[in-house]
Amino acid sequence: RSCFYRFRPYLLISMGVGLVAIAVIAATIGASRNWFASSSSSSTNPLHDVTYVSDIVLTSRPTAHPTRSPTFSPTSAPTANPTDLPTPMPTTGPTDTPTKAPSPSPTHPPTVAPVTSSPTVPPFELNPNSVLEYDPATGLYVAPGLSVRSIGKTGQSIPFTSRRAREFDSGTCTMHAQPDGAATFQDPIANDDGGFHYCSNSEDKDVGGVYCVVFDEDCEVRDYVKRFGGTDTDGCGVRPGGLSTAWNCNGGKTPWGTWVSCEEKDWEDMGYCWQVDPYGRRDPQRIERIGTGKWEAMATDDRYSVPVFYFTEDHKRGALRKFTPSWQSVPAGWDTLHPSPTALSYYAGTTGNGVGTLEFLVFQNEGTSGTFYWSTDIDEGRRSQAQNYPNLEGVAFAEVDGRPILFFVSKELERLFILYLEKGTWESRS
Repeated sequence: RSCFYRFRPYLLISMGVGLVAIAVIAATIGASRNWFASSSSSSTNPLHDVTYVSDIVLTSRPTAHPTRSPTFSPTSAPTANPTDLPTPMPTTGPTDTPTKAPSPSPTHPPTVAPVTSSPTVPPFELNPNSVLEYDPATGLYVAPGLSVRSIGKTGQSIPFTSRRAREFDSGTCTMHAQPDGAATFQDPIANDDGGFHYCSNSEDKDVGGVYCVVFDEDCEVRDYVKRFGGTDTDGCGVRPGGLSTAWNCNGGKTPWGTWVSCEEKDWEDMGYCWQVDPYGRRDPQRIERIGTGKWEAMATDDRYSVPVFYFTEDHKRGALRKFTPSWQSVPAGWDTLHPSPTALSYYAGTTGNGVGTLEFLVFQNEGTSGTFYWSTDIDEGRRSQAQNYPNLEGVAFAEVDGRPILFFVSKELERLFILYLEKGTWESRS
């Protein structure tokens, strides 16, 4: 119906034109009849005579039939839609100013120097010969080029300086005692603001644990949380998984972004190493496969799909341990350090076979250099440590000029030991 009303003017015009055409044709036919009647009696040459019929002048004789038969519709049918619809009114009147004003100045001022890909602040390089500088605010001595600030003190609330923080400080969850080994972690979901977690052990001999300071993208403190140990009444919430721990000395970071916290308990009551999630998505879990010890630190050789782990013990009769997980743990992740209880029970006292291989470092000679090998006999490993590198502390893995190297330190001897893993040789330096 709406379409009809839209095109009604065009239809009325077409009907009017048709009626006029019919009237003209009717008059022409009537005139022709009158002309034939008069010519037959008054003229012998009707083709050249002029006859007036009903006030219409015929200059020549009409044909018997019209040259073109009359049509009963317009020569061109009206289109269903007009070829050009009328344009609507402008939505707005003309403006007196441009739609976008020109910017008063460039968005960025021109640089004086050419743009380079290097950072504006040169990377820090530690010079071992530099003189340490005293920082009066913290009472620490730091290398030139470094800055230091205090973010919290044991037994006190930690001030939250981030604009994203929910509270002003950590409240009753005060800074943990005896902070020791630590690492930083960054997760794209948990650290959605571009910040990171700094997780630190508590080497308290009675109530240890792992606590994390959460930083935002500007390195300002956003939160402080407990991830392992402590007590249910320490103001930081209940113990994750209801698990207790103590004397958490050092540990290490895994390739998949978890923290291994190692207990340095007494020799008579040796501890374990635990895997801890910095973001609290799962409860801490004890690493059974490497056994007990007076643990210190862990390092990871992650050159391959299944990484290799090295653990040190801070005791004269300790042993440097090498744990190679089973190939069945691919892809590497949390469970790489935790063979199933069934496998542990079935393969107790053995190596390989789905639970990984545990070996111990043995030096073949004394002095400042020599060769080494890995033994599956823990007693052989303990004798080697007692004779050559007692009371181990930190351990680290690195590739230097394409060579895989393991570094570790003997606290008692105050020496750095270097293992060239592919060559099977070692050396030590003071």
